[in-house]
Amino acid sequence: MYNISTNGALSPMSESSISTQAFPYYLTMHPSGKYLYSINRDENSINMYSIDSNGFLQPLQPESYIVTNPQPKSMSINSSGTVAYVLNANNEILTYSINNSGVLQLVPNTTIETGGETSSFTIDPSGKYSYITAFANTTMVTYSIANSGTLTQLSTESAGYFNNSIPIGLTFYANSN
Repeated sequence: MYNISTNGALSPMSESSISTQAFPYYLTMHPSGKYLYSINRDENSINMYSIDSNGFLQPLQPESYIVTNPQPKSMSINSSGTVAYVLNANNEILTYSINNSGVLQLVPNTTIETGGETSSFTIDPSGKYSYITAFANTTMVTYSIANSGTLTQLSTESAGYFNNSIPIGLTFYANSN
């Protein structure tokens, strides 16, 4: 954990560390800034932490992690902080509800098969759309996000824009364009 100075330099907050399961692979912060989630690819789990007023992490109690299968590799949270989406090695999107204490719970019967070798799941700044990058066929798949959190596939577009490069992730410019 680090502090960011006014000139952008990083400095360690302390020498302490926080435990996770094996191979923490991806971090996602809750939109409220109160919770942090660590995807642990090789342990098929997600650690859940609260963030105290000084910025230190504390494992959520009584559950500090949940099991998810197989090998989660990307996670995004909707703008209201009530739904999380996890992309896994089976190229599936798993949907989790997030309670008021930051705990994730799998929503039954909501798994979406994405097909292809996918690498990331990203939600646009408006919270209305999500995108999956697929490196095996250099595409991006677009989904709409309903108020309930339900995803509906809209389109698949070629993402081989730069010398047939392979799309690994996606981010957005601040004005959502």
